[in-house]
Amino acid sequence: LSWLNNIALSLGSLQLMYDFNRETINKSLGYDKSERNNSGYMIGYILNSGDHNLQLNYRIDDNSAYGKFNTGNIGYGYQLNNQWNISMLYGTAFRAPNFMDLYYCDSYGCSNNSNLKPEESKNIEASMRYQDNLSKFSATIFQNKIKNFVVLDLDGIPQNTDKAKFEGLSFSGSTFIDHFQLFGNITFQSAKNEITNERLLRRAQKYGNAGLNYYFGQWNIGAEINAQGTKKESDAEIPGYAFINLVADCKVSNGMKVNFRVNNVLNKDYALAYEKNPKTDGFAYQTPGASFFINLRYEPE
Repeated sequence: LSWLNNIALSLGSLQLMYDFNRETINKSLGYDKSERNNSGYMIGYILNSGDHNLQLNYRIDDNSAYGKFNTGNIGYGYQLNNQWNISMLYGTAFRAPNFMDLYYCDSYGCSNNSNLKPEESKNIEASMRYQDNLSKFSATIFQNKIKNFVVLDLDGIPQNTDKAKFEGLSFSGSTFIDHFQLFGNITFQSAKNEITNERLLRRAQKYGNAGLNYYFGQWNIGAEINAQGTKKESDAEIPGYAFINLVADCKVSNGMKVNFRVNNVLNKDYALAYEKNPKTDGFAYQTPGASFFINLRYEPE
């Protein structure tokens, strides 16, 4: 349930928002807590004046399991000219542990921790963006510090890490050359335990994708490549990977499209996570091979 009201002011606009979320699990499974509620109250201010853009938000979350949390953000952007924009953002956030981390059990046993604490984060970023009629590009530098960050220990049990820090640089862009569109993005990051300075498990230091689309008539056909660098695991290092997807869209009428998609078309064998060391007494968790999807989508014009 959510409610949002925008109030126009003589200078800028005021936003008032309320949302309510209820999560439940099956009581017959014997969990200590079978439901929780979260009520969120937010007030915000937005100003777009000339080349200046300002946004302020303040939010209170009242969680039935974890109490009240106050968060917010402040962002400012400046339009240098018709194509270039710079912006900065600082914000805080909180995230309650999900029920899987708190209570998960299966036929092999339980891998849960009902004593997990909510994550609390402080985020800061600065970006530069360029856009014209055919092309757009952005570069963003970021830092995200998270208190009580949830990670898996050597036994696969979720635990709170005192402090985790993500920082890095990301680039994204796209351009049209006649009927062709080139696009891509890449992120370079450091993800570490801020206390021990060790790399966080299952976090790649670089990842991204790139693709090519061709538009003709009612059709768009394309290919994309998704790639990720090596990741640290508890007993081994997970190799990096890259796989290719093929896509096609056809506009059959106003607002109606048929989408075709073949993921991992070359049936690339790769892993996102290990259980111990696959070369000795462990195994790699299975990932999807080649797969085909088709769907019909309607979006009123």
